[in-house]
Amino acid sequence: MISRVYRQALLSVDGLSGLFLTILGLFCSYEMRFVQQLVVWDESGPGPAWLPLVMSLILTVLGLKLAMSALLVRDNPSYSFSRPTLKYTILIMSLASLFPVIGGLSSLTLFVAMELWWVEQERMRFSIMVSLIVAFVVWFVFIRLLGVAFPLSPWGF
Repeated sequence: MISRVYRQALLSVDGLSGLFLTILGLFCSYEMRFVQQLVVWDESGPGPAWLPLVMSLILTVLGLKLAMSALLVRDNPSYSFSRPTLKYTILIMSLASLFPVIGGLSSLTLFVAMELWWVEQERMRFSIMVSLIVAFVVWFVFIRLLGVAFPLSPWGF
C-alpha cells in the first residue's frame, strides 16, 4: 500500500505531469514502432519513425525523472496541486478533444480566450480581444504567408 506521503507526492503537479508525460512517451513509442509499423532504420539511414521514436523516448525518460523528483521532494508545500493548475489542465483536455471538431484556428482562439478569462481571471472583453489578435497573427503568418496547412473547422476557418 502506498503511504500518504508518497500519494501526496504523486498527486503533486510534478508527480502528475511526470506520470502523464511518461505514459504519453510510452504510448507514442509503441504507436510509432508497432501500430504504424514505420521503419526506424534501413540501409539508407534513419526512417520515418526514427525522430518520433527518439523524441518519445526522451519524453519518457524526462517524465520518469520528473515523477521521481516529485517523490524525493515530499515536504515542500509549493509542490501541491493548485486550483489554476487544475483549471488549466481541464481547459487543455477539453480543447484537445474539441480540436478535430472545431478546427485549429478556432480552438486556438477559444483556448486563448478561456485561458485569459477563466484561468488568469482577466476581463472578458480583454480576453476576447487578445484571442482575436492572436488568431489573426497566427492566420496571417502561418496560413497566409507561409502556406501551412492548418486543420480547418467544418465552417472553413
